[in-house]
Amino acid sequence: MAIYRERIEAAIKPLLDSGFEVKSIKEVPQSFGNTDVVLASNDMRFRLISDRGQIFAYVAPPVGVGWYGLGESLAHAGHEVSGGALESPQVAVSILQAYATIVAECLAQPDFLAELVKRH
Repeated sequence: MAIYRERIEAAIKPLLDSGFEVKSIKEVPQSFGNTDVVLASNDMRFRLISDRGQIFAYVAPPVGVGWYGLGESLAHAGHEVSGGALESPQVAVSILQAYATIVAECLAQPDFLAELVKRH
């Protein structure tokens, strides 16, 4: 079941090359290979979760608590991006790379985050 972790590790390489660092990797092989990987940069944290083979992506400010769905955050900022489960870790990384500046700007705005929490 380590295949999910391997897929996530392969997908995040471009982020590691652009300044992100791995902060944690949790894998539970007996639970369908569920994997939780957290990366951090100066601007944000990025979390990829493989839950029973489905991929979910979350973002958060560099410090603090709380995670926000990547797609939901971008949709709240007015961008058409799918939320919920994604096709693959590569899709999640591609979305983050395409919208990294917007995500970082949104995460830096407490009002944006408060509205996002109210909305969901």
